[in-house]
Amino acid sequence: MANHTDKPLVKCRVDGCLKKQRNRLSPLCAAHARRKRLTGDPLGSYIPISTKNPVIKEASRYIINNQGAAPIEAGLKWCGIWLQSGSSTGAEWRDKTPQQTVDSLILRLHESDVSPVQVLATLSAYYFLYNHRQGTFRSDDHFRYQMVKALLALAPLPVVRMARVSGYLERPVYLEMSPMIISKGFDTLRLETLMLALKIADKLNEPDEWQHKIIERMRWPVPDHS
Repeated sequence: MANHTDKPLVKCRVDGCLKKQRNRLSPLCAAHARRKRLTGDPLGSYIPISTKNPVIKEASRYIINNQGAAPIEAGLKWCGIWLQSGSSTGAEWRDKTPQQTVDSLILRLHESDVSPVQVLATLSAYYFLYNHRQGTFRSDDHFRYQMVKALLALAPLPVVRMARVSGYLERPVYLEMSPMIISKGFDTLRLETLMLALKIADKLNEPDEWQHKIIERMRWPVPDHS
């Protein structure tokens, strides 16, 4: 009887790719498997700073202007609790489990004075890009990976080792966000926080009416500028 390991490798499952799958356990070639590991999707890419930063800035402005409203106040409280939920085992980064890595990264955010506003604004900005800027993300996995990575990277990622470049020159190698780390990171977020971020994202899509129409729809008090 022929063993399954004797079967020839088939082509990568990505349309148009003629390379062979990396191994019999992966349907992707080495290049597309690496891209999926680094971005969340075989055809995914990083979100440019010029794309995300203006939205994060607008979301931050809205949150700050309305932080006295009950939903925003509750959302910021949830984000504050999340920032204080981190912990560290003291082990080297390379020796930590995915859950321990996430806990240590959250602690790193807290120690770097990342604010609840930054957390909520980042979540809101990514929901805005996902729902109102078609084509930004290739898939749900791409969106989730990029959002959680942006959140955990609000403080500089830790250096796990130094790599020799040439001669005596070395370069830092930063922690790589594996799909398992991203999954564990997403699981730490409260559903209520994500739903609030989604509503703020909807507001950002209607900038001309947010002071009245959107706040009324969400049953938030209209800010008094008198």
